[in-house]
Amino acid sequence: MNKAITDSGPPIHLNETGYIQLLKVFDTLLVPMHVKEELLDFGIWHCLIKDEAVHLQEATIFDDEITEEQDRWKDLTLHRADVSVLVLVSRMGNALALTDDLALRKAIESLGRAVVGSVGIIIRGYREKMLSKDELHKCVDLLFDDSSIILLFASKTSQECSPEYNMGNPTMKR
Repeated sequence: MNKAITDSGPPIHLNETGYIQLLKVFDTLLVPMHVKEELLDFGIWHCLIKDEAVHLQEATIFDDEITEEQDRWKDLTLHRADVSVLVLVSRMGNALALTDDLALRKAIESLGRAVVGSVGIIIRGYREKMLSKDELHKCVDLLFDDSSIILLFASKTSQECSPEYNMGNPTMKR
């Protein structure tokens, strides 16, 4: 089964572009309760639950787990929702983590776990034929121009969105 643990960033940013349906590339989205609270605050949760093709599984994270994990990552600036993603990543065997947060990405990668952000989800959508090449370019443009995402390692060129993009390597082909 194709499971992913999501932070609030990718659903928010994909919703801002009008492409939240790309989360369907995952059979199940595991959502820690603190992330659900953020998605409710941003008005995104209803967009996820109205689409029956995205199976949501809420996860309860206990306060003692949050405290323990916060102590472990005190050198990073992480919010409760970020820490709840880390707790769930530690619990789950092989679920992919979804985040656009650089500090959270670094923490997850330091655990040897795979992480994908909004750009990676868009590319997966293209690879699974959910998007045409024109839609791929439009979606990336919208992500850069109309969403609140901050992309540090990417620049907008059509070459970077090629199907040859290696999702395991954040440096894009030139």
